[in-house]
Amino acid sequence: MTYYPLPGYTYLAPVLGLLLYDASDLMARNLPELYIRASGQPISIQFSELRRVPNDGSVPKCVLFDLNGSVNLSDVLSDNICTTFQQGHFSIVVGGGGAEKNKSKVWIIVGAVVGGFALLVMLGLVVVWVKKYRHRKKLHKMERAAEVGESLHMTNVGSTKAPAATVTRTQPTLETEYVP
Repeated sequence: MTYYPLPGYTYLAPVLGLLLYDASDLMARNLPELYIRASGQPISIQFSELRRVPNDGSVPKCVLFDLNGSVNLSDVLSDNICTTFQQGHFSIVVGGGGAEKNKSKVWIIVGAVVGGFALLVMLGLVVVWVKKYRHRKKLHKMERAAEVGESLHMTNVGSTKAPAATVTRTQPTLETEYVP
């Protein structure tokens, strides 16, 4: 559970609360917060346990969540020190994963385009195969019907064989052979 969501950033240190309360009555509940502001020198907060900074060129930043709900980022000093003049909740974050997220988005888009193209090619091949299968099936059906049906008498007309009816009134002849 993240109490202080910061989209686009990764926490490198735990969140530390630096808050002051009016403790004049130690038995009271819901103590009122006191507002303080450092004058002169800032308050230094050193984070001793820090997760490793990624090697993607990102720079660690101090983050302040103030009492008004605003988020302020500032530079981390040496030895993982953040400075402030006011109270609030503090941590060290790295703006990150932006490059990695963009790379993963690019790969997702490229994968979707390549996958879509491959699916389209496969669908085209299936359509061609189905058309050829139906054509072969139709030819096979016609051949079977031709074998079962009555065969026509073949006769020679010149140098070509042609089907001829068994009973005809005139025999077929080529026009070149007809001389009146």
